[in-house]
Amino acid sequence: MLSSLRRPLPRLGRRWKPLNFSNPNFVRIPEYHKIEEETLPDYIASCYYSTRIGAVSSRRQIGIWIYLNRMTCTRYNDSGRDYVILKIFIQASSLGQQIDHELNIYRLNIYRRIEQSPKDHPGRDAVRMLLDNFYIERPQDKH
Repeated sequence: MLSSLRRPLPRLGRRWKPLNFSNPNFVRIPEYHKIEEETLPDYIASCYYSTRIGAVSSRRQIGIWIYLNRMTCTRYNDSGRDYVILKIFIQASSLGQQIDHELNIYRLNIYRRIEQSPKDHPGRDAVRMLLDNFYIERPQDKH
């Protein structure tokens, strides 16, 4: 009787199928082809916080970075443990737009809400977690 309880239980629910993002109308760019984000038509320099490779911010070293809409995603070495992605949201006052600031606060609150979810929830491992939140002070603004 006890030996039957020791056997691993089958996972409850359905298995996830691998996602397929293929689109015949999407032109694939070869891996070796480099893209300069600053030459893209939607790039506006004031919407991004520039980071430097090798710089240290909040005790983490910058590795590589990419630009996204109104944020900079940076790969950091997190105290020698692992590499994580840092999203640097620009401060709304630098754009003069209150709605951007409210959206950034909303996103931060979502990450905090996810952190409060049950640790044993079956989908918890599929969601990015907020590891830290800090401000970068600059003479003009904070980010």
